[in-house]
Amino acid sequence: MREILGLVLAVVMFSPVFAQRNIGPVDVTAEKNIIPVRVSANTPELNRLAIQAFGSHGRYRVTQTGYAYAITFNASGTTQVLLNITKGSAGTAFYSQTITGENAREALLRLHLMGKALYEINYEADNRPDWIGTPVRGVLAILDAEGSEA
Repeated sequence: MREILGLVLAVVMFSPVFAQRNIGPVDVTAEKNIIPVRVSANTPELNRLAIQAFGSHGRYRVTQTGYAYAITFNASGTTQVLLNITKGSAGTAFYSQTITGENAREALLRLHLMGKALYEINYEADNRPDWIGTPVRGVLAILDAEGSEA
């Protein structure tokens, strides 16, 4: 009995030494439904903000090669941003829209909010259909704010 107790005590005392090893950083990447995009803008600030927004979105992977869509933001004056989206490396026109805000930064923020809200509608429709009203109300609020400033 003493031998078993001694063995258990030894295991308990020395197991933390072996369990607490630094194995370095561990990166986990899930590529399911991730869309590779190239993001660019015509001003350094807009470019930085656009890359930050798409990089933090979760649905997109910002890359310079092998992208499915090229997303370009062009400041047009002090209060508008022109969005152009082309498909694939061939550059086939896909979507274009001018977004207005108090300044170019706010216009880009509005565009990002709309993109997130539309993504959430798709997500809720696929996973929790009973909750779809929340992102739909968000899109309507964004559209209402756009309409009230026109």
